[in-house]
Amino acid sequence: MAGAYEDVGYPIGRIMTNEFLDWARKHYHVYYTSMFNAEAIAGFMARRKEQKTPVPLTAILLKGIAKTLREHPEARTLYYSPPKRLIRYEECNATIPVEREYEGQRMVFFANIRDCDSRTVKDLSHELEKLRSAAISEVPEFSKWIWRAKLPRLVRRVLYLPMQHVPAIRANGYGTFGLTNIGTAGIDEFVL
Repeated sequence: MAGAYEDVGYPIGRIMTNEFLDWARKHYHVYYTSMFNAEAIAGFMARRKEQKTPVPLTAILLKGIAKTLREHPEARTLYYSPPKRLIRYEECNATIPVEREYEGQRMVFFANIRDCDSRTVKDLSHELEKLRSAAISEVPEFSKWIWRAKLPRLVRRVLYLPMQHVPAIRANGYGTFGLTNIGTAGIDEFVL
């Protein structure tokens, strides 16, 4: 029948994901491009796989981006207003999306991985695995995400205000850079 549909409800996790992405889109961004040697990365990953110690590409990219940010302080600098000022972060903390199932539906949580520049790829790999496999109740960031999603929309909006004006809150709670990896979802080509 034409126009047939099923109302599956709006998953609570998507509320926060949509609002966070909307907030991020509306605020100041700096786009920084760095080249990575894909052959070297592929070789490293192949050697680790042969040694039975595979490393996810996301961990390698987190480490590489964080090292690049460490070497280029201007890339760790964000504009804040009011008052108008530039803030240079010392931290290289990443915000990454983590897809998980919650209440029977797939949803995206955002997690902050701290100090990516000073950690090993192996350590980053372990943290990524924990985010993907630990019970949602065992990951404090995920529990906070769900708690916030249950608050009234106006209250959630007010919770974002400190990120716009207090640099330490942004660095500690939401990272100083972001990384997404659509390849983990089986996507091998993305055309805009």
